[in-house]
Amino acid sequence: MNKRTLNINGSKVIIKVGDIFTEEGLKTIAFNEYFDTIVDNEIISEASLNGKFIKKGYYDPQKYGISPNDLNDILLSNRNISDYKRNFNHKRDRGNKQKFLLGTSIVYENYLITAMTKFDHKNRAYLTQKDFIDFLINFWDQVDTLYNGRTVIIPLLGSGITRFYEKIDIPDQELLNIIIWTFKISRKKFAYNSKLVIVIHYSKQDYINFYKLKRLERI
Repeated sequence: MNKRTLNINGSKVIIKVGDIFTEEGLKTIAFNEYFDTIVDNEIISEASLNGKFIKKGYYDPQKYGISPNDLNDILLSNRNISDYKRNFNHKRDRGNKQKFLLGTSIVYENYLITAMTKFDHKNRAYLTQKDFIDFLINFWDQVDTLYNGRTVIIPLLGSGITRFYEKIDIPDQELLNIIIWTFKISRKKFAYNSKLVIVIHYSKQDYINFYKLKRLERI
């Protein structure tokens, strides 16, 4: 199997293999808590979904005329995120200095840009297990106010380069279960014509048992 449809809180949730950039809907891209846009393989890796989005996605300057600096200004000038400011990091040499609450999200065109990871002093993304849960709860709250009747597309959040502070390895199947579980306990419900789509990249499909996902409707 490479696709499964669930009914969670009366909302249609589709888990499928694919490429998030080819999906129709509000596509979620995870940034760090500073909303950095510097793709230099130090602050943001070119291989990450975040890096690909900035370098090759909607903000490709050769295609759309919008540079990473333009994107940076667009994100930080968004009035809806001012209430979610946290510490201002005066010691940071490169990148933005203003931190935001994990889960803080911004809609721009067909993208939902969200602050998912913390950054240490060496510009390494990390989360504790509690941070990840807190991020998802805050994320669903913001999705509820921002999606505006559109289908929301998310990747397998937490998979890939994110370092869990406890130095434990959380399998992709478990990450997916946590994402669906937090959506369920959030009690959020999508409008009739919209849905939640969780896109598993082709490189991850062998790590997901789609058959077992059906039981999550009952948990």
